[in-house]
Amino acid sequence: MPLQAQIESLIFGQTKEGCLSRKSFGYMLAWSCLLKKIDNGRIKAQLAERDDYTSIIGTITEYFEQNTFIYETLLVIIVAYLPKVKRVQMKHQELHEFEPEQADIDEPLTARLMSLYTLVGFMKSFPSLARKYYQNCDKQLLEIVMPYIKSIVSPAILDNEIQKIEISQITLNESGQGEGLTFALFKSTKEIVAEYTQGEVSMQLKIQIPSDYPMKSVLVEVGQQLKITERQKNKWVLAIKNLLQLRNGDIISAVLLWKSNIDREIEGVEDCMICYCVLHPTDKSLPRMPCKNCKNKFHVACVRKWFKTSNKSNCPLCQQYFF
Repeated sequence: MPLQAQIESLIFGQTKEGCLSRKSFGYMLAWSCLLKKIDNGRIKAQLAERDDYTSIIGTITEYFEQNTFIYETLLVIIVAYLPKVKRVQMKHQELHEFEPEQADIDEPLTARLMSLYTLVGFMKSFPSLARKYYQNCDKQLLEIVMPYIKSIVSPAILDNEIQKIEISQITLNESGQGEGLTFALFKSTKEIVAEYTQGEVSMQLKIQIPSDYPMKSVLVEVGQQLKITERQKNKWVLAIKNLLQLRNGDIISAVLLWKSNIDREIEGVEDCMICYCVLHPTDKSLPRMPCKNCKNKFHVACVRKWFKTSNKSNCPLCQQYFF
């Protein structure tokens, strides 16, 4: 046996067929710890009304987008430990009870549970990155991972979203921030319904999670309301989809963004015509940058992105030179 192989065997041990090596287990465990920290930090920041955490997630996402090999390596390794099946026999409860710290890596079942545990964590924190990779990857990889996403990953994400909503609702009510905001959770139909009443305005938001989420986007529906136009309704739907599909936001973030847009709309603040919302989905800023010609105001971040993607410095509305 070559010296390098002997050293690897000494450090990582012999690997049984279908089992994780110590190196692979350590790699997934490191990722899982990072992803759990991100998920826990997100809800704590939301409850503390801190805006900086969203910017941190945005920065991490942007770094991953520029260095795709970092997370693509993880997603490929995960698939390597998932047997190709048409129907997943594993119960969702098995993953719920799985504790990586107590796992026996010499058991083949541990390889599947650890892979799915890590995949759930990644798709909870960075759904847009996972969706982008698996939609463009080799067809054989997608065929392997899709049954697990439908049977294990998507239900686990739904459970996590419901848990965060329940915790947030208690905390928001205790602080008075949740006044007028109520939730109804329908696990059988994978629907989350939020209702918000503020003065004469009454709004309902329904978010339905598809069985293969996050591979497919959530369905968003804004219900009947008072003194809110159809145009405003459509803008809020676009803002919510943008947050969930492109910015790795979670359901409670989308609901709070929707609530904030209603509050701001009531106060008469004009919304940004680039992202279709009053509060910027990431930094929560108001539209403060005016066009010199038409006087419409936009978010600073939206205008910068518009200039970058359009390769010109014209106003997106009047098409005149912005400055």
